[in-house]
Amino acid sequence: MTRVPAIGFVLALALGLAACGPSNESIKVSGTPASPATDGTVDLSPRPEFGNAQVKIELTHVTPAERLSPAARVFVVWARRGTSAENLGTLQYDATTRAAKFEGSVVSGPFDLLVTAETNVRVTEPSPFVLLAKTLRGAGE
Repeated sequence: MTRVPAIGFVLALALGLAACGPSNESIKVSGTPASPATDGTVDLSPRPEFGNAQVKIELTHVTPAERLSPAARVFVVWARRGTSAENLGTLQYDATTRAAKFEGSVVSGPFDLLVTAETNVRVTEPSPFVLLAKTLRGAGE
């Protein structure tokens, strides 16, 4: 009789460990000196089966892009590793509420998250007009 509970315990432990994996990363963030009132959260949810993580950004009190640079019209989200930066997509900005959000994915591993004011969404390198910069562990590691 003591074997059945022991086997059940071992199975429950094994299933619990199998469910454990890379944990979610949730970080409070603040804007750069160019947008000091900006604040919000960045959530990374690992997807190890795909080798990446889902990125979710929610910001409030966002300074309009054209106030960071007169020619800027959009915000672009970047993942920078070393000297290379990957354009992850556009931060969706609501001028009425001054709130912004983004959902996308990034390759697993540590990276610097940047949000920059840009003239268009097809830029290949981040501009110096930085709304947000944060080093992340990169869920999924």
